Amino acid sequence: MNYRLIIVGSGSLLNVCAEIAILNKIKIKGYVDNIKTKNSNIFSIKYLGNLKNIEKYIDRRTKIILAIGDNYQRFKMYNSILKKNKNTNFATLIHPNTYISNHSKINIGSIVCCDVNVNINTYIGKFCILNSKTSIDHDNYLSDFVGTGPGAKTGGQVKINNFSFIGINSSIKNNIKVDTNTVVGGNSFLSKNSKKNSTYIGVPAKIKKKRKIGEKYL
Repeated sequence: MNYRLIIVGSGSLLNVCAEIAILNKIKIKGYVDNIKTKNSNIFSIKYLGNLKNIEKYIDRRTKIILAIGDNYQRFKMYNSILKKNKNTNFATLIHPNTYISNHSKINIGSIVCCDVNVNINTYIGKFCILNSKTSIDHDNYLSDFVGTGPGAKTGGQVKINNFSFIGINSSIKNNIKVDTNTVVGGNSFLSKNSKKNSTYIGVPAKIKKKRKIGEKYL
């Protein structure tokens, strides 16, 4: 790849993004956060500095990836970076060990991890994170800033709105709409359309509680 990558975030996704970049032969310039990573920095990624000065590391040969697991926090960081530099280029990272239909689309800023399946005629929005072994079936539509846990699965013709998260090993029945800011808890099965700003748990999944935009779920 003919660009250098800056990873924003010092959490566990730092190593995940670094590995995907290295496998795709993308040069990593370093990572930026307000603190140095407390996790094992497996690939010895250089710490560039805090977020306050991120704009000084960005140039026309550089792209940014947001290694931030929480959907809403990722959204806030995206807006913060654009305020500092409206011409910032964002990268998309796709692990080489995935299946993505040639008739589907993965949008800018998204991270697609190992063993993910994206079937035909599916749209993955901007700044989504599909964790390992996620399976998104045919004719799905994922809006921006959506996330999945490892092993999450959807049937055909599922729509998932902004800021929603599908937990570890959870499943969404075909023809279901997951409304804005919905969290489906781990090992749950959502068989009916969800209501926005809600957490669903169980088999079949039922509303556990209401939630606010930005409320922690990870």
